Order: sequence, then C-alpha cells, then structure tokens
Amino acid sequence: MQTLKEKLKEDLKIAIKKSDSIKKNLIQVVLGEVAIEEGRGASGFRLNDEGVMSIIQKLKKSQEITKESYVNSSREIPDFVKKEIEILTEYLPQQLSYDQVVALISDIIEEVKPSSTKDMGIIIGKFNSEFRGQADGKIVAQIVKDKLSQMD
Repeated sequence: MQTLKEKLKEDLKIAIKKSDSIKKNLIQVVLGEVAIEEGRGASGFRLNDEGVMSIIQKLKKSQEITKESYVNSSREIPDFVKKEIEILTEYLPQQLSYDQVVALISDIIEEVKPSSTKDMGIIIGKFNSEFRGQADGKIVAQIVKDKLSQMD
C-alpha cells in the first residue's frame, strides 16, 4: 500500500506535468516540512502517515486562518487560498460530523466508565487512537468535558 508521502511525490510529478503551479508549490511545501521534521529525528528517521497528516493539518489550519482573516476584513478570499485548502483536504481523512463525534464519545464513555472529569485524557486518548485526524481536537475536548461534567 502506498504511503501518504509516496502519494504526495506522485501527485507532485502529475502537478508538474499538468503545469498546476498551485498544487506543485503546495506539495513542495508539504514535502519540505516533512523533510525538516525527518531531519530533526535520529538518523534514518522517517515520518509515518500520521506525522505527514499532522503537517498537512497544520498547513490547512494556517490557510483557514488566512481565509477567515479575509472574511473578517470583508475582502474577497483569493482563489489560491480556496484551492490550497481544497488540495490539502484531499490528503486528510474524511471529517466526522459533530453528531458522529458525540455518538462515538458517548460509546467510549460507556466502555471506559470514567469516575470523574479527571478521566478526560483517557477518553480523548482512546478517541484519538481510533479516529485521529477525523475530528477537530478542540471540539472533541469540549464534547468530552461537557459529557463528563454532566456526570459530576
């Protein structure tokens, strides 16, 4: 099975052939960030798909902040910002809906049977181990906090 890094390299070649400069430049940025992270590790260290996804999520979040700043200043969002968000989203797992996250957290809470809000980390950890990258961490934490506070 192809790794995410291999897919990015393959897509880079395609973007170059198609003269898609936005996608080409964006993938080069992602691969550059991957190389920097790998350079920080021990000799021979390679990021797994999760590590590459983390980089893509950070870049996507940065572009979403840029997009939001355009909206807040009542300026038109540049097409390249929209396209970059769209491209980065292609490499991330499909996001769960809010209701799906609530249901999954409820199931985990039933399974774990936490005794107090101090067990929040256990529940978030279990959710992340099964659904990493499929939901915003802040939303997950807020849902867990709300559900556990109802138990106290």
